[in-house]
Amino acid sequence: MSRIAALAVGLAVVLLSADAHGYPQWQFSTGNTRCSNCHLSPTGGGLLSDDGREQAGEQLSSFGGDGALLHGAAGHAPDWLVLGGDMRGAFLVNDVQDPRGPSYAVFPMQAELAASVALPGGFSLAGRAGLRGQVRRPDAMIPDQNYQPITDSQLISSEHFVMWQPSSISAYIKLGRFYAPFGLRLPEHIFYVRRDLGFNLMEESYNLSAGYVAERWDLHVTAFAPDVLRHMGGTEWGGAVSFEHQILDDSAALGAQTKLASGVGVTRWITGGTAKAYVEALRTLWFGEADLIYNAFPAGVGSTVQAVAIAGGSWFPERGAVVSIYAEHEQTDVRVRNARWEAGSVELSWFPYAHVELQATGPPAAARGRRYHQDPAGAGPLLPVSAARTIVLAATLLPACAPEAPEHPTWLDVEPILRGNCTHCHGANAAAGGGIRFDLFEVDQAVCGDAALSLDAPRLARELAPLIGQDVTSPTGGRARMPPEPAPPLADWERETLVRWASAPTLGEPRGNHQPRIVLGDLPPTIDAALDLAFVVEDPDGESVVGVFRFGAQTRALDGPGAFRVKVDTASWPSGRYPRERDAV
Repeated sequence: MSRIAALAVGLAVVLLSADAHGYPQWQFSTGNTRCSNCHLSPTGGGLLSDDGREQAGEQLSSFGGDGALLHGAAGHAPDWLVLGGDMRGAFLVNDVQDPRGPSYAVFPMQAELAASVALPGGFSLAGRAGLRGQVRRPDAMIPDQNYQPITDSQLISSEHFVMWQPSSISAYIKLGRFYAPFGLRLPEHIFYVRRDLGFNLMEESYNLSAGYVAERWDLHVTAFAPDVLRHMGGTEWGGAVSFEHQILDDSAALGAQTKLASGVGVTRWITGGTAKAYVEALRTLWFGEADLIYNAFPAGVGSTVQAVAIAGGSWFPERGAVVSIYAEHEQTDVRVRNARWEAGSVELSWFPYAHVELQATGPPAAARGRRYHQDPAGAGPLLPVSAARTIVLAATLLPACAPEAPEHPTWLDVEPILRGNCTHCHGANAAAGGGIRFDLFEVDQAVCGDAALSLDAPRLARELAPLIGQDVTSPTGGRARMPPEPAPPLADWERETLVRWASAPTLGEPRGNHQPRIVLGDLPPTIDAALDLAFVVEDPDGESVVGVFRFGAQTRALDGPGAFRVKVDTASWPSGRYPRERDAV
């Protein structure tokens, strides 16, 4: 994997509010057992109440300050009106060992105004609107673009809703656009528990949420739907339930949550739990969340069981200072070995005055692991996602430690590097990479049988070893030809491993290799003139697979792992039973 190192530094001037997710670190550590003690929302986040404004100046900031709007300079609004806003800027350094040096960016992350109007009978209207910050060109397509059309979506409203809640300890009903209550509700959108569960940046959905907030527990039930008019934010339909109960003399809490979401090409069932505990002697709040996601693809294509988790702690050394450490894990499918991704983050926050925050964010070591993306449409293979295609907004405050290149590398050392950086072009879709494949060492028909015929005689890694060594080396000391831009260049140890192997390409002894498998979709009890078959080819070790799928007299070449569809003409078949055989290498 290419090493990604960066440093993100942000300045936030919060007039009266906070990110819509708020800061769960303040729960228990400030003596407040509920987020609604300081926020107008029953789930926390957003505009602050009178108590929240007072604590922002008297308890949470190093030098205090007035917690009112514009620090009291604008006077005081009437009791039925709460005003606020968020202004956040960021400075980003991204260092991926590019010979040209690191890249820099300065951009506004957030510029929003917010308001809440209290109405009789416990009702209120609230919303926030502002400009969408983007470091890229406004018309540039970015991964998982949520804004359509892109150029017409600079002015946005991330939240707007009507709510009924007669008191802070009571039932409530909330209707409009916001994040459904779920999990830890951390403010940083880069975390897996936000990004992979449908709570990424600006992924708010339209919700009908109801629940109850008690002294020691709270329950939230939400039905959600996408924005069908402007097509901004979340794209799923479904429901979610979240529950949390305080324990240990109100110094800790345990939570549970579940979510059923139906989107384009996949239905997801998510279930998990949270934990928080404040240890006064250490002045530290410990927290964690773990979730399992069952992804069901249509028409019997198959399923995956994804896992995401985060654990960490926030230390409060002095008033207004917070040091947070996070450890994350993601596994695309728990049934596939090495289909995983780990990351660590350090976050330094300082609140010198009320509603002013300085923050530096980044992991102490580069994210590591192997990650794959399965095309749920049923036609694409399992595509390796390299570090070049994985967006890491935060990076290192401490130097990352790269491994040493093996003295005599074998294919076992080289294959993970090629998989992470090259085989999204030079893999099963070899036509995109000039008809050459680096995902397989060699395929010999004498050893592999008919499975070798599925490759249509492409050039493979052993034959191409000299070319690999040549293309990852620059004779002038600048950037090598491969991988091409905009992908980051290889790390020094990755390049050296490939060069050493290319001089003497050997396979090595396989370690714990497992048999690939074919997961067949549901078959009808009887067959008429045609049969639609859907199946998934996968490898428990996450490696490339080729083979042959036979059904009766019909054969289908499998040139890689992933989801396949076959329409079998059975009009001429005589009545009877037909065997199925599987050959794979």
